[in-house]
Amino acid sequence: MRKLILLIVAGLAVGALFGHLMMSVPGYWLIRVGDTSVQTSFWFGLVLLLGAFIVLHFALRLLTGIIRPVGRFRTWNSRARNRRAMKRTVRGLVALTEGRWKKAEKTLVRAADDSSTPLVNYLSAALAAHYQGRPREVPGASEPGPADHRRCGYRRWPDAGAADD
Repeated sequence: MRKLILLIVAGLAVGALFGHLMMSVPGYWLIRVGDTSVQTSFWFGLVLLLGAFIVLHFALRLLTGIIRPVGRFRTWNSRARNRRAMKRTVRGLVALTEGRWKKAEKTLVRAADDSSTPLVNYLSAALAAHYQGRPREVPGASEPGPADHRRCGYRRWPDAGAADD
């Protein structure tokens, strides 16, 4: 209640200050283009200018909102997919640590394509497959070339023995 009264008193004080300024600084604006001229008081012109800026601001925001909904949807969708993939990755890693190998492998592979860390997913899924007694290859790791580090986000280094040749 005290804040409301204080706010009302402050609003009245600011209003009185602006009223005094309006009376003491009458001023006017004269806009002339060719043979046409428009004259208005300073304060009305100031309010008109402020209103024009506000209308222009919201019109531009509305225009950009109409023009770019596809980009916003694409960004939102990729973020949502990444969040879901990270949740699946965590679930898969938890299943891996708990010894539920089949669930871990399935969850980690499903989350790999949308994840920001697909290498962690694929290697953990390969570990889960190993614990089940069957091999699982990490996609893109067997064939050399740029496809492996683009897909998994890592770079293959040459063998240590090849450097000695």
